Amino acid sequence: MCLAILFIITIFFSVVIFLFSVANLKSYRIVEGTLRHAIVIYRDDPDMEDIINTIQSSLQCCGFSSQGYMDWQLNPYFNCSEANYSRERCGVPYSCCKHNDGLINVMCGYDVTDTTRKARVSLERRIFMGGCLSALRRALKENGVILSTISGVVVGTLAVGITFTCLLIHSVKEMTQLSRGNVRGGLRQDMHSTDDRVPVSSL
Repeated sequence: MCLAILFIITIFFSVVIFLFSVANLKSYRIVEGTLRHAIVIYRDDPDMEDIINTIQSSLQCCGFSSQGYMDWQLNPYFNCSEANYSRERCGVPYSCCKHNDGLINVMCGYDVTDTTRKARVSLERRIFMGGCLSALRRALKENGVILSTISGVVVGTLAVGITFTCLLIHSVKEMTQLSRGNVRGGLRQDMHSTDDRVPVSSL
């Protein structure tokens, strides 16, 4: 599971790096739309939840578009609508939080988008407010070549690892089937040997 999540994250960054390297408004909107949809299904897909949390924690961002942390209003569990009775209402995931003391508090993002309670100044101390695409663009400008190289190496290594794992699984299955075949063949041979024996009482 962890290998699969790491592989997906690496592929995601590789695709985004490529799109940004030939940056235009259309490609940017495609990536932005895809990621905003990922926010909508955040609680419904555990793998997507892990991926988004990893991205937000790594890039120190919250949400994906230029609206930043307000993107989480798209999620049915986090939005501030009156029809939402979730405890996470008006909140953001813990991966948006600034864990200054090094400890992760999964409730740190509660109520941050409730404008009736929190001032913007206090928000800036609690969570990362900018979107992840902007943060990624800044990182690419600073380390584009390095990130591309690392992504290529990691993807290649993971691909080789997954290939060898599949080959190993296939080999184990073949050995298991061969072993079962040998056992069955031995049982048949024993049965034939027993049938060929002459009973002592007939002599």
